[in-house]
Formats: sequence, structure tokens, C-alpha cells
Amino acid sequence: MHNTPAWVSEAELLAQVSQLKVNRLVLGGTLYNSGGEVVGNFGEPPQLSLAQANQTATSHYEGSRYDVAWFANELGRDYTLILRHDASFIRGELLAYVGKVVGVMVIISAFVTLVTMLVIEPVVIVPILQLRRDLILAGEVASQEGEIPQFHCSSSRRRDELGEVMMAFEQMFYRVHQAIAQRQQAQNALKKLNDSLEARVAERTAQLAQANAEIVALNERLKAENQYLLEIDQMKTDFLSTVSHELRTPLTSVLGFAKLIEKKLDEVIFPVVKTEDRKTKRAVEQVGGNIGIIISEGERLTALINDVLDIAKMEAGKVEWKMTPLQVEEVIEHAIAATSALFQHKGLVLKQDLAAGLPKIIGDRDRLIQVLINLISNAVKFTPQGSVTCKLRKTDNQIIISVIDTGIGIAAENRSKVFDKFRQLGDTLTDRPTGTGLGLPICQQIVEHHGGQIWVESELGQGSNFSFTLPIASGFSKNFSTVDLNILLQQLQVPDNSSSESSQKPQKTILVVDDDAPIRTLLTQELEAQGYQILQAKDGLEAIKQAKQTKPDLIVMDVMMPQMNGFDAAAVLKNDPQTLAIPIIILSVVEDQQRGYRLGVDRYLNKPINTEVLLQDIDLSLSQGTSKKEVLVVDEDASNVRL
Repeated sequence: MHNTPAWVSEAELLAQVSQLKVNRLVLGGTLYNSGGEVVGNFGEPPQLSLAQANQTATSHYEGSRYDVAWFANELGRDYTLILRHDASFIRGELLAYVGKVVGVMVIISAFVTLVTMLVIEPVVIVPILQLRRDLILAGEVASQEGEIPQFHCSSSRRRDELGEVMMAFEQMFYRVHQAIAQRQQAQNALKKLNDSLEARVAERTAQLAQANAEIVALNERLKAENQYLLEIDQMKTDFLSTVSHELRTPLTSVLGFAKLIEKKLDEVIFPVVKTEDRKTKRAVEQVGGNIGIIISEGERLTALINDVLDIAKMEAGKVEWKMTPLQVEEVIEHAIAATSALFQHKGLVLKQDLAAGLPKIIGDRDRLIQVLINLISNAVKFTPQGSVTCKLRKTDNQIIISVIDTGIGIAAENRSKVFDKFRQLGDTLTDRPTGTGLGLPICQQIVEHHGGQIWVESELGQGSNFSFTLPIASGFSKNFSTVDLNILLQQLQVPDNSSSESSQKPQKTILVVDDDAPIRTLLTQELEAQGYQILQAKDGLEAIKQAKQTKPDLIVMDVMMPQMNGFDAAAVLKNDPQTLAIPIIILSVVEDQQRGYRLGVDRYLNKPINTEVLLQDIDLSLSQGTSKKEVLVVDEDASNVRL
């Protein structure tokens, strides 16, 4: 029908369409003209309508039926033919054809496989299996012998691609086993190294353990030695303190009796001795001079003992510091006044370079004066001629005090030794020692306690410069004024005209309490010479008994005594209504003023005896009548109240 000419009539066209019935594939059909009218049909009518064919698709499936539309352009005229085909027949024919094709392909594949097996097995598979067996065998040999095995493969001698593959496998085998062998060697070497290191570590550990045990033992010995040295140092300090105290007691008697003898000679004996005779006059002068030497040397020995006591107390932390606000200029003035006689004796010039308007410091006035007196005395001692300069200046938050001399100076190798205890520079065989070697160490202790530093600058033959610093007190202005406690005490000690009747007695009774008989004798002679009646007691118990019986006007008492010490005796007397009003003056080598004043004693003096101070305090205490005086102290600072 595709070849139907364009001039065919409609009847002829229907005739040609009807001929399609003889085709087993065509079950029926319908012919439409251009107007959509059915021209003719045959067989089973198609389910695909003309409208559906024009709107959706040119074919339609329904089970085993298949409708196809043929449009006018395909027929050469303006007609449309829709045919219904039997799809089941087509499917059966197709399946039969596919089955034939598959059968042929299976036969061909089996033939090709058979041929391939027959051809490839001896050429490829057998050599590969042989390679596998050779590799397994070589691996077993390598695992047994631990070395690189000999690997031979007959297929490696082939010159085709398989031979190249076999040669590559052989090379890879050798390389792998070579790497394995190298790794094994490295592991063996590492194991040996580990074993060696473990042995060395164990050996070193044992050495360290032994060294540690030795260090521990040494440390224990050092601790024991250090403890022993501390005990020795404490024993030394205690020994110095004890010896110094024991020396002060007989020294008190020596000095006291020497001064008493000098006084008697000057006032009683020498005036009645006829000095016209040259020998007598010479003898009088010699006796007077000898007594003066005894007193002078006794006072020098007292100063030496005081130095030993000071250093012992500082090391033991038993120094009583009296820290108050003060002007450094006043300290320097007192020190210069105390050493002025030294300058006159040696003919040296004293220069002062003192900055004005300096702020106050917090310090112990007496101790700072002691430092300056020591430095000035040393400067005078080691300056044959020239001058000594006291310099005062302020830098930052501290004050620097310097004592500069034009003396012999200090060698470089000795500058670091000047602050060593018991160190005296110079040749001890040719240079006569003039002290204990404790002056500068004591100065260092005092300065460091005040928060300062002390040092020396010197060159041999060019003089020395000893300087020390003191921190400026915070919270005090330049115009801050303080009460002079000495003046206040003097004002409080003014004789009371309204005292008790005992002050009107023509002769006062004084009880002298001391376990040392020479001291009692000395005090008795000194006080009897002043017109006092003297009673004596050798310990605290006897003092309490006599005080209750005789009611003395005043008691002068030592501290260190048998049976009962002076502190305990003073406590008993001050807590007994019968003896509460009796003034007590402590006179002892023990320097514990705070304890004495807390017990209620009226004065606390130290041995050796300063006769003038003792007589003055006795006179003041007796003139006040009784020991019971109350003073109200008002101050916001608790430390000032305690002071």
C-alpha cells in the first residue's frame, strides 16, 4: 500500500485494504477519509480511534492486540488507515528466533572454550602453577634456613610475555626476601642493642642507687654535723654569756673598790700626807696614777665584756630594741660629743658635712649612737694625722651616714674580713690588739636590724669610708615632734614635798641584797659614806624576811641569787601590802629591764656599778617618799603606751 499511485480510486483503495486480511499478522482495519469518516473496514475493528491517533499516539497496545495508525501522507492520499495486529504471533516468532540465536552462541562458546583450554593450559596455566609451587617451596626453605633462598623457575627462561612475568616474579621474590632478611638483621641488631641498653641501665641504676644511698648517708651525717655545730655555736654563745656575766661580778668589785680607794686617797689620805719630801711626793703620784690605771683598764675590760655580751644577745635574739622616731642629726651630735676627747688627744680635725632638713627615721637611739661611736673611734684609732669627716645625706627613701678618715686604709684582701667576728686586721705578733674584734660585727647586726646596710670603701694608705643606710620612716613629717622620755622621767622624779613622814627622817635605811659578799661590802661602804644606814641580805628569801621586819626605806637588789632570785623576791614584795610602797632598785648583770619594770621595780641598773647614777637614783627614789605613784598614759599608739 505504500506504493499505491495517487490516481487510484476509492473503490480500488478499499480493494487493496481488503487484501490485508490474508496476512496472519493483520486481524482487521478501518479506513478514514480526510473528513474523519469511515470509508470502509474489515475483520476485527481496532480499538484505536482516529481522534486518539491524532491527539496521543499512532499505536495502541491491549493484551496481545496491537493497533497502528497509518496517516494520509504515508498512503499518498488524504486517508488514514488503522490496523489491528496479532502481537502473540509476533512474540512467538521472536522467541523462536532468539532461541535459535542463543543455541548457536552456546555451541560457539563451548567450542571456543575447549580450543582455548587446549591451547592456553600448557602455555599459561601450567607455568603459573609451576611458579606457585616454586614460590611455596622457596618460602618454606627460607623459613627453615633463615637466609635468602635460591629461586629457580624454568618458565623464566621463556622469551614471551609470560617469561617476562616470571622474571618479574623472580626479581620480586629476591627483593622481598632480601628486605625480610635485612629487617630480620635489623631486628636482631635492635634486640642486641636493647639487651645491651637494659644491661647498662641496670648497671647504671645500681650505681645510682648506691650513689643515692651514699648521698642519703652523707646528708644524714651533714645533718648530724650541722646539728652538732649548732649546738657548739649555742654552747659558745651560752659560754660567752655566762663567762661575761661571771666576769662582770668581780669586775664590779674591782672597779668599785678602785674608785672608792681613789676617792678616799684624794679626799682623806693625800691631803694629810706631807709632800715636801720628794720620795713621798713621788709615791703619792705613783699611787694615784696606779689607781687611775686600774680604773681605766677596768673600764676598758668592761667595754670588752659588753661587746661580747652584745654579740651573744644579738645571736640569741634577746636584745631589747627601743624603736622610736628620731632625728639622725641628734644621734650624730651625741656620738661626736662622746668621742670629742679622742680628737683632742690625737690632735685630729673633726669635719661635719650634714644635710639639713632630713626626715625622721625609726630606730633605737642608744644602739645607733653605739654604731657611730664605734665607727668614729675606729677612724681616730687608725688615723695618725689628718681628719675624720662625718657625712649625712639623703637618697631616695633612705639616709646614708658615712665616717670618712684619712688614715692608713685597708688592704683589698682584708676589706671583706672587717665585719667578721673576732677578726682584727694586722699582724697579731707585732700589732697589739686593742679590742675583741666585735665592734664592726655588732654595728652590722644593729644596722641590719634597722633594715639598712653597712659597707666599707678603702684603699691602703688612702684612708677608709665606712657608710651605712637607714630607711626613712613613713608617716612622719619633718615637723613631727616627740616627747623626750628622759626629760619626762626627770620631771616625774621631782622630789615630792608632800611625801610621807619617812622622807623627813634624818637617816634613811637601805637594804642591800646580793649573794656576792664583796659587792655587799662595796655598796655598804659607798652608801654609808653618803650617810645611809645599811642592812644586808644574801638572797631573796632573807631579803623578804628583813623587809617585813625592818621596813627599810629602799632596797638595792641583785637578780642572780640562790634560794630565790631577785625577780621572784621583787614580785613577792610588790604584792605584799606591808612592803608594796618600798622602792626597789635592781642592780644586776642580767639585762632584762622589761621584766623588772613589769614586776613593779622603780629602777633597773646594770653592773659594773656606775656609782654616780646609783646614788642619783637612790636619792630620787627616797625623795619621792614611796614607790607607789600612778601615771596616766594616753596615746593612740599601743607601742608608745608600753614604752
